[in-house]
Parts: sequence; structure tokens; C-alpha cells
Amino acid sequence: MQWNDLESPVLIIASLLIVLQVCWIGAVLRRNQRRCLGEPLSATAFQRELQRIFSRANGLS
Repeated sequence: MQWNDLESPVLIIASLLIVLQVCWIGAVLRRNQRRCLGEPLSATAFQRELQRIFSRANGLS
């Protein structure tokens, strides 16, 4: 058996593993984002968000 005979199955398996890893990382990131969105903001973080919202609203006027 030569390298050319093994090349395509190895490339297919490697490609599938890369796709699987990208999907897994995406799922972990989405789960972490949902978890962070479910947590209440601290008082300082809430104040920063209000300042950001009001500064954008004032800039639009």
C-alpha cells in the first residue's frame, strides 16, 4: 500500500474531525452565552449598561 492509497481516507477523517470540533466549540460558546444572559447584572454593570444606552440615545437625537 502506498501513501496515495491512504491519503484520501485520512483527509476525509481529518475533515470530519475538524467539522466536529468546530460544531462542538460553537455549541459550548452558545451554552456559555445563554448561561451569562440568564445571570442578573451587578449594580455597577447595570449602571454601565444604563450609561451606554443613554449615551447612544442622546447621540441619536
